[in-house]
Amino acid sequence: MKIEDLKLGYPRLTALLTAEPNFFVARRFTRLHTRRVLFAQDRLTELEARLDQIDADDRHRIHLASRRHDANQERAAVMRDVEVALRDYECAIVSYRAVAALPYPNNFDVASLENWIYNNKPLIQEESEFTRHRNDLFAVAPRPALGPFDSWVHRLLRFRSLGRPAETAQDLESQDINVHLRSSRRVGRVVGAVGTIAVVLVITIPIAITYLVHNQAARLCVVLFSVVAATLSLKLLTLARRVEVFVGTAT
Repeated sequence: MKIEDLKLGYPRLTALLTAEPNFFVARRFTRLHTRRVLFAQDRLTELEARLDQIDADDRHRIHLASRRHDANQERAAVMRDVEVALRDYECAIVSYRAVAALPYPNNFDVASLENWIYNNKPLIQEESEFTRHRNDLFAVAPRPALGPFDSWVHRLLRFRSLGRPAETAQDLESQDINVHLRSSRRVGRVVGAVGTIAVVLVITIPIAITYLVHNQAARLCVVLFSVVAATLSLKLLTLARRVEVFVGTAT
């Protein structure tokens, strides 16, 4: 089934996002979540002030010493409002934290989606502008974390298609020559193959050179070069943190 077989509009946009889930981005609405928290907080501040005032005005000590014998109906009403407001406040905080923890999308995935929307115009302009809020987007189906070299390969393959396995993405394809639905599995194979070759070369070339060179100064230069090359390989081909790169180089 071709993406273009579906009618232009939400059906075709949905087909694209189904075929390439990494393009599926949505807004966090961080400002609205923040405002919701602030409003809920202020509502509780008002209720807290009202409750303090009611307590200060109450002349019956038993009302403040016992919930069961408290006949002050105004205080009971405020406490019911407090219970509702606290639930809203807690819900707002949990929602904000959940949204804030959502992963950011890769810039090249957002750019790809923007280019497709611009060229195909599936939606009216007002409903197509959500991708412009770059700092407010999150990836619904995020890619695995990519190292620098992995990211470079993904950017390179924006212009070339490696094909994609038929069992993925509900067998949806595109007849648009400008749309390449590449297989993340095959990209991973390319990265793995290049990484393996790089590691073998970094290890074997310095050994061969030191075997052929008898000058001690030249050998020292080769060793220093191999250490730098190994460090760069770890940094570019893996997701190793700085301390891990240091330990790997030292060993």
